[in-house]
Amino acid sequence: MVIKYYLLLLLPLLLSCAPLSVTAPAAKYGPVMDEQQAARLYARGEVSPRYSWLRQNVFPLCNYCHPRKRANFLSYEGVMQVVVPGHPEASLMYQKVFSGQMPPGAVHLSAQKIQAIYDWIRLGAKKD
Repeated sequence: MVIKYYLLLLLPLLLSCAPLSVTAPAAKYGPVMDEQQAARLYARGEVSPRYSWLRQNVFPLCNYCHPRKRANFLSYEGVMQVVVPGHPEASLMYQKVFSGQMPPGAVHLSAQKIQAIYDWIRLGAKKD
């Protein structure tokens, strides 16, 4: 009897609650900095949104864990397995780097390097 009373009290509250979401909301994978900041960064020559620069300054860190896995960063073809040219937000490589999942551990890429990856992919992920 007491249980029925509490159920009657809680029923309106339970019915008014929004259903619980089982999936997490999709993350936004945008640029790390605006275009003017990126242009100034590239003008200084410290970072470049070019494959040759990324191959020399970023991908060696990736090769430590990915020498033979799905994303083989030893070659352009290997990198392109996780890149959708022109669409960084759809590229698994950028999603993982942007979210901080890659590289794992204490070593993380700088915002400048992440922006260079974003712009390289956005500009078509060309091999130079």
